[in-house]
Amino acid sequence: MTDPSTPPAIARTIAALGQCATVLVTWSLYSARSEPPLLPLGPSMAVPFGHALIATALASIVLPRVGSVTHAIVLLVAMAADTTRVQPSVYTLAAVMLGTSFGARGWVFARVFLGAMYFYAGLNKLLSPGWFTGTAPWLLTALTKSPSALVSKWFPWVIAGGEAALGVLVFIPRARRLAAIGAVLMHAGILYDLGPWGHKWNESVWPWNIALALLAPLLLWPWHGERPRETVERSHRGALAASALLIVAPLFWYVGLWPAYFSHHLYSEDLPTAQWCTRDGACLNDRGNDEVWNALKVPLSPSVPIIRRYFFARCATGDRLVVREPRRWFVRRGQGEVTVLCPR
Repeated sequence: MTDPSTPPAIARTIAALGQCATVLVTWSLYSARSEPPLLPLGPSMAVPFGHALIATALASIVLPRVGSVTHAIVLLVAMAADTTRVQPSVYTLAAVMLGTSFGARGWVFARVFLGAMYFYAGLNKLLSPGWFTGTAPWLLTALTKSPSALVSKWFPWVIAGGEAALGVLVFIPRARRLAAIGAVLMHAGILYDLGPWGHKWNESVWPWNIALALLAPLLLWPWHGERPRETVERSHRGALAASALLIVAPLFWYVGLWPAYFSHHLYSEDLPTAQWCTRDGACLNDRGNDEVWNALKVPLSPSVPIIRRYFFARCATGDRLVVREPRRWFVRRGQGEVTVLCPR
């Protein structure tokens, strides 16, 4: 009989190694750099975090609780020191490391994280017109240069709907092995599409997708058939409370109370946009995002406070930022378009 502690230990090791690879690929993001500017939540803290993140991730392999908790704390401090570091790949793998470090009583957190991520990532795409007209057709071009009209029509629905359905399967006891298989295929497909064989784009998420393709079976296969009541009885109350938050919190994004990335808006194109206009009248869309991409190999987190924080750090006298909100909550309140002036 397989030792029940083996799958979470292997999963934690894979997550830790994936985290190390992600940090190495985006090393400049965690440096004490001057350009692009750090975007701290509080006082500026120009401290490098790369070595500490790698050391604590590796420590979680041999000292699960101490290492994973310390890693999570270091990552939170790094994000507070520079909100540009709020990236889905790193906090996802940190969550898996945490959830697999506390035995059967904490394992539910990592499992629910996967299910919530898949469900909301798919749902957010389905609710985004830009997914159907922009991102999905672009992804399809990596698979075929001349898709038929039928394929072009249904590809966005199949990808987004399949991702959301995958999240639902995670929460159905008898369907979890199917979810595990589907997750492997999905992450392999993403890696093919974005990786060296496809668009050769966004290498910061390549280790993330490799890790998740390996992690999903380890997390979901042994969970097959376990009823909700059994899961509740075996899990720590803190892990259950955190899991409940993972399921409910993404809904608060629609009223501006939860960050976009923590709500699993991944390639959904239903996010706020910003147009940066200089005093001479020249305007550029998403200038901050483009500058961060070019310098750090990651996008700027699409949360309005972070977008504004970048503008305030880089703007010149007379510049203005026009932020456009697609969310109905803001549009109905007359906040669909807000102009921010440079304070200098």
